[in-house]
Amino acid sequence: MAQFTSLHVGGIHCMSDGVGGPGISWYITVGVIERWELIQAQDLRNKLRMKQNLQQWQQLNSDLSDITAWLDKTEEELEELQKAKPATNMHTMEQRVKKLKDMLKAFDNYKALVFSVNQSSKDFQQTDSAESKELQNRLRQVNLRWEKVSHSMDNWRRGLQQNLMQCQDFHELSQKLLLGLASAESRRHNAQFTDPNADPHTILECQKELMQLEKELLEQQLQVNALQEISTYLLVKSDGEDYIEANEKIHVIGKKLKQLLEQVSHDLKTSQGNVVSQEDSSAARSLHPYLMQFPEAAACPPSSFYAEVQPGSSAGCPHSSRPIGAVGAALGTGASFFYRVLRAALPLQFLFLLLLLLACMIPSSEEDYSCTHVNNFARSFYPMLRYTNGPPPT
Repeated sequence: MAQFTSLHVGGIHCMSDGVGGPGISWYITVGVIERWELIQAQDLRNKLRMKQNLQQWQQLNSDLSDITAWLDKTEEELEELQKAKPATNMHTMEQRVKKLKDMLKAFDNYKALVFSVNQSSKDFQQTDSAESKELQNRLRQVNLRWEKVSHSMDNWRRGLQQNLMQCQDFHELSQKLLLGLASAESRRHNAQFTDPNADPHTILECQKELMQLEKELLEQQLQVNALQEISTYLLVKSDGEDYIEANEKIHVIGKKLKQLLEQVSHDLKTSQGNVVSQEDSSAARSLHPYLMQFPEAAACPPSSFYAEVQPGSSAGCPHSSRPIGAVGAALGTGASFFYRVLRAALPLQFLFLLLLLLACMIPSSEEDYSCTHVNNFARSFYPMLRYTNGPPPT
């Protein structure tokens, strides 16, 4: 009976039959393969980790370089803007507010990048290598400069707020727009008409006044948009009674302008509808003698009446086809007469042309059979020979 012994070879549990046969060698081979695969997997994982760390390190350095370059540029711009003279007109103020808008947008974009750099650098702060220390120093400088730029931008924005309150052009423009909107509202009330049966000339004059008023309001819209943008970046969420009052004034101007534009547009649509209705009623009055001659036509509504007058139309009052046709003939213009003539003559012209073509394709007689008559449309694709000195000898 064979005896088995238990062995441990290189950390691998093996069984032997005491003779040193193939059993122990097979177990050793399997254990070595498994251990080799484990070492390979660990090595591959370490390589991947090193590669990721290298990529992260390179990306971190690149981000720090981008932030440093932007900080250099922004610091120079803020220094020049703070040294500039105060704005004395709205054009200069609008340009500086636009510059503030662009800088705040870039500041928000780089703010997310700075936060990402600070989070990513935590993985490299645990080592004491020279590269890690250099990275920590660069990151510390970037954070300090970021705080400095943020403070400078806040100071410049407060300076723009004070400059805006001292700008006489800003206050004059706000007051001018308020007075202009009050005058526009008064003009709108004067251009309205309550009588739907008013004189057409009066209605047209009111329309012209409303169209001119709408044009002026649209021109003022550009100035109001500029004031609203200034208010968004300099007056909103600002402390101080002057800032709050100026912001409320601009808000009232924008709301009043929008309301007036909607009201004027509605008045124009109403006046145009009145003009169309008066034209319809005027046309109906002009047709009154014909309607007296044809009582059946008087029972039809105006829409069906005009539909019946149109040539070829079958819509309208069902019991007035004959009288309305007579009225349409009496009121027909030269253009409608010409249209009816063409509609009747063109089919006949086409029919005559077709008959002429058919006549050209048929030979004149079947008894007088000759090459000239035979060479018609059916045989015109073959050449016709002619002999000047007679036919050749055969």
